[in-house]
Amino acid sequence: MIGLRPGGDPDLYMNGPRLQKKRMDEVTRAVRWQRIAPALGAGVTDVTLDSMTLIDEWKYSLGEFWTSAEDWDYFYTSTDKIVNQGAPARVTRGLPLPEVDIDGAPPYVLASRHPNGSIAVGTLGRVSPEKGFYSPEADVTLQVGEVTGLIGIFGFYRSLTLVFDKPLNKIRIWGQDLAGDEAVDISGQVTIDGNNITLPGELIKKVGLSAASEGDLSDPGMVIKIESL
Repeated sequence: MIGLRPGGDPDLYMNGPRLQKKRMDEVTRAVRWQRIAPALGAGVTDVTLDSMTLIDEWKYSLGEFWTSAEDWDYFYTSTDKIVNQGAPARVTRGLPLPEVDIDGAPPYVLASRHPNGSIAVGTLGRVSPEKGFYSPEADVTLQVGEVTGLIGIFGFYRSLTLVFDKPLNKIRIWGQDLAGDEAVDISGQVTIDGNNITLPGELIKKVGLSAASEGDLSDPGMVIKIESL
């Protein structure tokens, strides 16, 4: 249901392109990735947290928050107050922390190696009173070692470099929007240099949004398969 909800809710969603009602393709991509790499318990793989904390801020206007001055005393209400919250800049499971190179505020970066061999890497956007919701694009480098499964790539990048444990000779790389049903050969659109594969950010957008529904605003979400020749 696009538009106002009952009771005069302004449905602003932080004055940026984060309109949740127009981001349904993300649900499809997430569910399809969970078929490849099902959820696993917290103690199954090692978790590494960045020592650097990123702080996001937002000033809630009337109607953007479920409390009001009438519901709580002023100390607890969030209306017309700057609210901030922090989280580690990078979090990984079963992988070393990635390198993130950017001029300015970085995105949050997450990565995980699943016990079945699949690997996921994702960037998450930021929130500020000046910009609203925004998605910084960084050069991300992730040490993946040996890959025996598919690789899921989520979010926006300037570039993504995957570093393997041995040179990549005679391979073909397939890419597919997780919301779609057709894979394409992207071997000629990536850079293969020794142990490294670098995907341009524009390629991740192109493939990761290639099956997007009309009018949907979801972030890119793609899967790649590396095939030996």
